[in-house]
Amino acid sequence: MSFLMIVSLAYVTIEVIDPEPAFASSQLTCFNSDGNPYGYQTKYVSASDKVEVYKWDSSTGVRTAELEYQNLPGSADEWNNAMMDANGNLWMIRKDSNRTLYYMDATDSNSNGIADNDPDQVMQWSSGSNNAGTYFEYGPAP
Repeated sequence: MSFLMIVSLAYVTIEVIDPEPAFASSQLTCFNSDGNPYGYQTKYVSASDKVEVYKWDSSTGVRTAELEYQNLPGSADEWNNAMMDANGNLWMIRKDSNRTLYYMDATDSNSNGIADNDPDQVMQWSSGSNNAGTYFEYGPAP
């Protein structure tokens, strides 16, 4: 009987713990008040070495500047390959002598439109043609 209780407690503990990865405390907003998704566009401004993030409201058709990333790590000609999940987490690739993937923390504690933190390096590889963005959702492992 006690063995069954231990197994049951272990199962409940495993199921209660969130299986998704933990990211920043602040992400980009994914849906408007109507429940419709926002569309996001990123733009790299090479003259000032910053990334601007624009939000498009699918209900109103209005596009607004949402956030800006300054003090970008490394040096390169471009930042692209914006990737976002359903929780509003954003990743981008900086093309330099390598391809470097960064997590873009959307925390803006003083609401000035500028991200508080520098992008966090996730991984790096030596070559490849990376010019597309994507959206993805987490699901249970197969």
